[in-house]
Order: sequence, then structure tokens, then C-alpha cells
Amino acid sequence: LFVCLFVLQRDVTHEEAQQFADQNGLVFLETSAKNGDNVEEAFTQAALKIFENIQNGSLDLNAAESGVQQKTAQGKVALADKPQGKTGCC
Repeated sequence: LFVCLFVLQRDVTHEEAQQFADQNGLVFLETSAKNGDNVEEAFTQAALKIFENIQNGSLDLNAAESGVQQKTAQGKVALADKPQGKTGCC
């Protein structure tokens, strides 16, 4: 998990956020979607953490709660379990 701060609306200091992340096993990066600062790094670190969790066995890709969708024999993701009636991202 990641801790993100909105610099213009900062309610906590960088140090407080870093301490919270450290105490809770989180990765802390300040990012900016506006100018792209650390955005790629955030995704890279997330991907590396997921890979590390797969390698050390703490993430089971076969468990339903992992969110990994298995492909069908035709190579497509089965949509049978897809929630109906909701479109868009949110």
C-alpha cells in the first residue's frame, strides 16, 4: 500500500507521513500528477512489491481475493463474475 500526499492541501508533514508509512509497512512517495514527479516510480515500486509478495508466497494468485482473473481456454478473461449494472471506473 502507498501513502500519498497532496502538497497544496498538506495536513501532515513529510516526516509524519514517512513515519506513518514506516510504522505500517507502507511505501511513501510524494508524487505530482500535474508535473509527473515520482509517478512512474510509484508504479514501479508497486509492481516490484507485488512481484516480491508473489515470490515470497505472501500473495497467492490462485486465491479469489487476490483479484487475479484466470483466462479461459480461448485466452479471454471470464466475465461471468463481473458485477452487472455498473459502468465506468467509479
